[in-house]
Amino acid sequence: MMEKRIKMLLLRHGGYETARRLHQSFQDRKLRKRVRSFQETGFLPLPEAVMFEPTQRCNLRCRMCYQDRTALTGGDELDSGEIGRFFEGNPRLRKVTLYGGEIFMRKDILDIIRSLGPSRTVILPTNGTLVDERCAADLKEIGSVATVCVSLDGPAPVHDAIRGREGCFEKAARAVRSLAPFIPVTVTAVIQNDNVHVLPEMVDLCASLGARKIKYEMERLYGEDLMGRTRNEAGLGESDTAIVRKGRTREYSLETLRGALEACLRKGRERGVSVTFAPHFLMERLDSCYRDGLREDFPCFCHGFAMGAVAPNGDVIHCYVLRKVFGNIRERPLAEIWNSAEAARFRSRLIENNLTAACENCGFMALAPRRNG
Repeated sequence: MMEKRIKMLLLRHGGYETARRLHQSFQDRKLRKRVRSFQETGFLPLPEAVMFEPTQRCNLRCRMCYQDRTALTGGDELDSGEIGRFFEGNPRLRKVTLYGGEIFMRKDILDIIRSLGPSRTVILPTNGTLVDERCAADLKEIGSVATVCVSLDGPAPVHDAIRGREGCFEKAARAVRSLAPFIPVTVTAVIQNDNVHVLPEMVDLCASLGARKIKYEMERLYGEDLMGRTRNEAGLGESDTAIVRKGRTREYSLETLRGALEACLRKGRERGVSVTFAPHFLMERLDSCYRDGLREDFPCFCHGFAMGAVAPNGDVIHCYVLRKVFGNIRERPLAEIWNSAEAARFRSRLIENNLTAACENCGFMALAPRRNG
């Protein structure tokens, strides 16, 4: 509750961007120290944050979605009781991101959120189409919800085309409008061929809907060659990635992208909307990000070393792309799985290879100073 109030005050009255940069810098330094400790000891303290997938079901068919929903929705989802008991038994997990799929496909999602308790910080990414006024009112009453991230990729015609369903823009806009007065809302837009020309317009849209923050995410491109290199680097099988959207390319130039993002920043300052990026260093390292060259240019670190990830069936995985299974919370305690020999071997391999080809432009990547100084 306190984090939510502070965030809303900073967004409304200024200071959010400075606080965000300081916090991110602190978290990145903390991560690098954590990785060095793991290299020395082979041990990782239990995380305080977790990415938890209540479901992989989704009601949209987005052009840029890379996940194989058929493969990922075939398992048995944890019920709300199992989820509640898991979090009750792991009080160290203070920050919880519930993601999918579309989390509001679960009819019991509000019960799941309530079961996390009032002392946790909860983040909810959603496409917004299932968040009506009644749902927004319920979320308002749940004090632990610190942020709702609603996907909007452009004006109505652009967004609906990208998301694969007519009318989904209006529903997502309704969700932002209903939530913004009470809960910090981050509008998220995936940068891609179909919307790069309208990205600055999204700042005006945020302002009109009452949202004070927008995050532009680089689309992550997964070709056959890239995924083959990823599997070789990380020792993964086909089932450990569940990627189907392969072969998409960037058809816009680096200068087109730079001009669009600089315009977004200018508009943000004019309209009082905080403009952020994923990865957070996108503007500072735009050339490397554009050509997927971060691993070539920098020592890279993964926030997955400080954050757990749990699949809908209870599998503990590395992340939502590298879905290497270390164990299942139905069968073993998280503490045992987190520091298992299998997890340690996988993490060591990531360090040895400076992460994997699929990690390029991930929002959970951190960088150390450039290799050549």
